[in-house]
Amino acid sequence: MQKKEITKYQRRVLSLLLNKYERSKTYSGENKVNQSFSIRPDAVFREYYSDFADPGELRNFHQEMEELEHFLPAGVGKPEDFSEADGNKPEAILPAGVGKSEDFSEADGNKPEAILPANVGKPEDFSEADGNEPEDVLSANVEKARHFSSSNGVELVTLSWKNGEIQSIRANAETIPFYYGILGSESKNQLRETEKGFYRSWLGRHPVIDLFVKEQLERLEFGKKASLDGRSSIEREAAEAVLKLVEAVITNKKDILERELSIMVLSDSKTFEKQYRTRVCRFLTRYDKRWENESWDEIEDEREKQQIILEEYQVFANPSYVYLKGDGDLWFEGSGEKMHLSCEHPQGLSETPRFDESGEKLHLSCKHPLALSSETLRKLKRIKIYGEKIITVENLTSFNRLPARNDSFYIYLSGYHNTVKQKLLQKIYKDQEDERYKNSQKINNDQEAEKQLHKKYAERETEKQPQKIYQDHECEKQWLHFGDIDPDGFYILESLRRGTGIDISPLWMGIDELKTYADYGKHLEENDRTKAKNLLSYGKYTDVISYMLENNLKLEQEIISWMSQFQPVPHIS
Repeated sequence: MQKKEITKYQRRVLSLLLNKYERSKTYSGENKVNQSFSIRPDAVFREYYSDFADPGELRNFHQEMEELEHFLPAGVGKPEDFSEADGNKPEAILPAGVGKSEDFSEADGNKPEAILPANVGKPEDFSEADGNEPEDVLSANVEKARHFSSSNGVELVTLSWKNGEIQSIRANAETIPFYYGILGSESKNQLRETEKGFYRSWLGRHPVIDLFVKEQLERLEFGKKASLDGRSSIEREAAEAVLKLVEAVITNKKDILERELSIMVLSDSKTFEKQYRTRVCRFLTRYDKRWENESWDEIEDEREKQQIILEEYQVFANPSYVYLKGDGDLWFEGSGEKMHLSCEHPQGLSETPRFDESGEKLHLSCKHPLALSSETLRKLKRIKIYGEKIITVENLTSFNRLPARNDSFYIYLSGYHNTVKQKLLQKIYKDQEDERYKNSQKINNDQEAEKQLHKKYAERETEKQPQKIYQDHECEKQWLHFGDIDPDGFYILESLRRGTGIDISPLWMGIDELKTYADYGKHLEENDRTKAKNLLSYGKYTDVISYMLENNLKLEQEIISWMSQFQPVPHIS
């Protein structure tokens, strides 16, 4: 018989049979009866039973299946390749690592040795009760080992024929171990141990990663596949990429863009966005405890959710900016040099702060909006706002349209807000209250002011949770939010109130606006109705939400900012 490389059909047959075997109770050692493993020919050759099957292809398929019944793998050799020292009786076909003839006992009278995979054992390890034909211990309850001569080869499968057609292709249990070498693959158990070793190598890298790794090791121990979400499996190559990205994200200490992260970790600027952003975000929300109490019900857009998550770790799709418009002064950590932007305060107020501090000073004018990066905002030491109304704006178009007013200070934060932007609002609130406190106490000494403020906040935090400070102490500034008049707009407002602890009131988001601009409105969608009903169940904004539901109406804020740009900002009581 000629030596031959395995064909596509042959590989498919062995793979399907091996897959059945590895998923069986025989493989796991739990079987109570002997099992057999077979497939139909059309599982390999789809058109096998078709009247339109190509006759030539059919003949080739039959020939290839018959070769599996008497298989001689490439490189094993022909009868004449063997030594005559064994009485011209060639050795059985042995896979790499099984051993040579001299490794075995001569008790079998020069008969070819049984086909034994590595680590199965030698003939003398077995009983001679079966006429010197040793048992082949492959798994629980396997059949006896066969002997094969070079003229017949290895019987990998048994074909069942009827009327010239193959009815089934059955694996021979005692030769299944040969499948691994022929296919160039490892057994399921070997692969599982290799995978365990991979995950163990990640232990101790970070507490968040440890949670994931321990969960995967437990899954593998119980015969399950590794999984990122407990449902769908994840291959080791993908898991390695995710772990490398997660490690880079959770240890990151400065602003980095997504494409910079991608090329740094994966050597390609777009792979993170295309293949791994969703997986990394899923990993972080599942295993990082900072997200365990976070509800994402109010955020439907998956990309927006991912953006919020990644920005918490200072990873940005694009440079992140906060837009400011109004009169005020900002002090940053720096060399002490003063930066001045544009004109003086229109009311003639001095640019020199009451309490002089080291660091760079930037004066803002209501006529000249300014955008500051998240990295710059982290260096902000103090901010003083002159207007009496502080207004956060949901959309950039409306922020740009709103006219400059001496009494209003506008802040555009872009939709939902991450921790950095929430902390900015808290800082603005605190700095304005500190300024009011200094003025009310007539403190003109910086050191004394800082001492008294520190004492005041220490006492406050012993009485209640810090996040409630902003709600329980009156501020002379009025805080307002201008957004879309739809359920999402109110969800964003609630997220802002909850995240900052500041009592922020809706601006231009009422029934009057819905009535005035009804011609520009849109009908509610099903998800709008669901969110609206949720708001009603919590007792939030009941009047306007009920009106929206009753009239099947919602409104985007851009029409309001365009049409009412010359109207004064009302005082919300």
